[in-house]
Amino acid sequence: MTNGPDATRLGLGSVQWGQRYGIANTAGQPSSGDVARMIELAGQAGVNTIDTARDYGSSEELIGALIPGEGWRIVTKLTARLPVTSVDDAVMAASASVADSLEALHESVLDTLLLHRLEHLTDWNGAVWRTLLELRDAGRIRHLGISALGPNEAWTALEYPDVDVIQVASNLFDQRLVRGGFFDAAVAAGKEVFVRSVFLQGVAHLHPDRLPSHLAELRESLIQIREFAAFRGWRPFALFLYFAYGTRGTRVLIGAEAVEQLRECLIEWALASERYEEVLELAAAIPILPESVVNPWQW
Repeated sequence: MTNGPDATRLGLGSVQWGQRYGIANTAGQPSSGDVARMIELAGQAGVNTIDTARDYGSSEELIGALIPGEGWRIVTKLTARLPVTSVDDAVMAASASVADSLEALHESVLDTLLLHRLEHLTDWNGAVWRTLLELRDAGRIRHLGISALGPNEAWTALEYPDVDVIQVASNLFDQRLVRGGFFDAAVAAGKEVFVRSVFLQGVAHLHPDRLPSHLAELRESLIQIREFAAFRGWRPFALFLYFAYGTRGTRVLIGAEAVEQLRECLIEWALASERYEEVLELAAAIPILPESVVNPWQW
C-alpha cells in the first residue's frame, strides 16, 4: 500500500461502527477491536479525518475512546431529532446535542459540526442556526456546515456565507452534482466539500444478480461497470473510488465494517491518480437514473 498526500483527501465514514448499516453489509457492526485496527491502518496510510454524527448509534463514543490523541479531525453532525414543540425546546436540544458530542468525543472544541437537516438552518426563524453561530464565535465549534440530502439542498447550501462545509452524496450511479458543475461552483465559493455514499451504501460491491427488486433499475449500469472493470483486470468497486478521486476540490468519505475491506480501499485509492481519467469514459456512458434508486432515503 502506497502512502501519499492524496490519502489526506480520504476520510473514514463511521455510521457502521455504531449500528448495522449498508445494503451489502453481511458482517454486521464491527467490534471495537476491529474499529481500532481500522483507525490504526488508516492513520498509517495518511488518513486523518473521521466522519460521524450524534445519531450514529454509539459511533461518537467509540471514536472518543479509540482516537489516539492529536492528529485526527472529527466531523460530526447535530442530531436530526430536534423537537418542534417550541423555539426554546429546539434551541435547548441543539445545545444539548453539541454538549453530548463534545463529551462523547472527549473534546473541548468540535472541529466541524454539520446540520443533519438543511431545514434546521431556517426553522424556528433561524434560532438553532444562530445558537450554533454563537457557539462557534465562543470557540466551541471551529467550522459549521450542512449535510445535504440531495442536489437541490447542496446548491442551496452554497448560498449561505456562514456555511463552511457541505457534505453531499455523489457516485458513479448518481452524477447529478458532477454534471451540474456543483464541485467547481463550491471551489469558487470557497466551500469545503465532503463526498459520501461513494459506493451507494454498498451497491458497488453487489453482483447484479443480488440487487434487490426495488433497485432493479441499477442492474444495466452495474453490469456495464463490472464489464469495464473485468476488461482491465480491475476490481469493480474500485471504479467508484477512481471516479470519486476525480471530483474536483473534495474530500472523500469511505465506510468499512472490516479491516480487510478498508485495506482494499486504501490500495485502490493509491492507484486512483493513474486510473480515474480512464473511468471518465465509463462515467459519461452511465445514464441519468431515477431518484428512487440513487437516493437511499427513498429505498
